[in-house]
Amino acid sequence: MRGRILSPRLQGSRRAALRGAFATAALASAAPAWLSGCAGARPGVADGYRPMLMRVTVPGSKGPAWLFGSIHAGADNLYPLPGPVTRAWQASTRLAVEIDPVARAHELRGAYARMSVLPRRQRIEDLVGVEATLRIRRHFGFDDARWKHLSRLQPWALGLRLLQTSAARQGLDPALGIDRHFVRRAGIRGLAITELEQALEQLRAIAGGTPEAQAAELLARFERLRRAPRAGHGLMAAWRAGDAAALEALKDETFGPIPAARQRMFGDRDQRIASRFVALVRRIPDVFAVVGALHLVGPDGLPSLLSRAGASIEPHDYGAPA
Repeated sequence: MRGRILSPRLQGSRRAALRGAFATAALASAAPAWLSGCAGARPGVADGYRPMLMRVTVPGSKGPAWLFGSIHAGADNLYPLPGPVTRAWQASTRLAVEIDPVARAHELRGAYARMSVLPRRQRIEDLVGVEATLRIRRHFGFDDARWKHLSRLQPWALGLRLLQTSAARQGLDPALGIDRHFVRRAGIRGLAITELEQALEQLRAIAGGTPEAQAAELLARFERLRRAPRAGHGLMAAWRAGDAAALEALKDETFGPIPAARQRMFGDRDQRIASRFVALVRRIPDVFAVVGALHLVGPDGLPSLLSRAGASIEPHDYGAPA
């Protein structure tokens, strides 16, 4: 639709789709990982705050690198991060992230606007049915004015809006996500940032699948949010504790019913990310890489892929709680 002159009505839908596009696109790479609740006041390592931090040595590299699991929206009680994380970061010379949400803001907005709106005259009701639409609206309290715009979104884009709304209800803020934190810190330190993905690669993974498959994924996501609107508290607890088994179980629970989405969101993407990470650390020493925590667990996760490529993965041992 590049270059097409849009009607005023569709232009309004486009503008509505753009609101929040930056946040949703930047967060969606590990969307389940940012649906989490606020959990206490500034705990440290002694209180079980030990998120997944891994020292990675790649054959032929110029030195070890770090992989740190992230959540993409958070609360101020996430900071300061545990001392071992901060020390690993301070010793690093390069930040690697999935994508840089600041540098790619304009690109993400434009791509989201082009990809997120349904074909002319089509509404989400045409794909998921009137009854399901009413359940979604009632659960989230979308009034007629807001639904007029949301109903024009592709199922994948509406799914992101539901996640965003649920996160906001739990008091989470994308500006307080781990990725944004390190991007800001890299700016303060003057460190270069390497992106392990392209913005369009990430967005196409999120937006993949047939309309029918997208509609099924949307309904599955909504049912999960409806049944357990505060399930994010368990995910936050698993992230804070660095509980790989719990995170893997949550990944399986979320994506088990939709294997095609898991392949797009993790299998295919993590193959690319692993390859680019290896190439990066062979050129540059002391890389600190921040990726969504769910990318670090499971047989399709980055540690498994890097191990198969000959890398040594050493999870950081925070020591026994005091």
